[in-house]
Amino acid sequence: MAHDGDLTVIGKEPDPENPLRRMLRLSDGTVAGPFQATSLLQQNVNAGTVFTEAVLQQLLRSDTIAAARELSIGYLARRSRTEAEVKRYLTRHSYHVSVAEEVARWLKEQGLLDDGKLSESYVEQTVSSGTTRSKRDLAQRLLSRGVSSDQVRQVIRDSQYDESEGAVKDGRRKLAEIDRKLSRSSIAVSDKERNRKRRELLAGYLYRKGYAGDTVRGTLRKLLQDQDS
Repeated sequence: MAHDGDLTVIGKEPDPENPLRRMLRLSDGTVAGPFQATSLLQQNVNAGTVFTEAVLQQLLRSDTIAAARELSIGYLARRSRTEAEVKRYLTRHSYHVSVAEEVARWLKEQGLLDDGKLSESYVEQTVSSGTTRSKRDLAQRLLSRGVSSDQVRQVIRDSQYDESEGAVKDGRRKLAEIDRKLSRSSIAVSDKERNRKRRELLAGYLYRKGYAGDTVRGTLRKLLQDQDS
């Protein structure tokens, strides 16, 4: 209810520079805004509304959220993003953390942001593309994008991702490189020493790539037996 001295809204006027925004004509003859038409609708601001400081702050907050939503949708249009990536993107554009969190919640409600689906898709793409990745490397790439460790473990477990095939492909390429280097060496070594060196270098490479111990041992048995038979 308006009291003496309170400013009230007496009308809305289009913003000549933006058809999606409105100016508010107040009872003292001044104009406030412009504000997003959707913000005025959400806050139920119409002719007769008492224009208090609280109303002003609500409108400014709604406008900020609307702008952040628009920015984040454009960001998502380029490629899939994680919740953490969207939040970081908004804070880099000077939006408060609370705004970034509210926008992320809205995006999830709209089905536009889903770390679980993104992770599943990433694993599937890795498999279908023939890219060689250890489970640890795969997990690290998802963790670095802000996916929670629980989600990463769940997705990799549910996918039944088999790193052994990738390890063999990866190891075969590396072993060919090792053999070329050893063949160019001017230092004469026995077959036993050469084989020991091949095994040592290949194992070190596979462990550095993040393959599990069982995977590394199985790969060594397969590749070195194949090469030596």
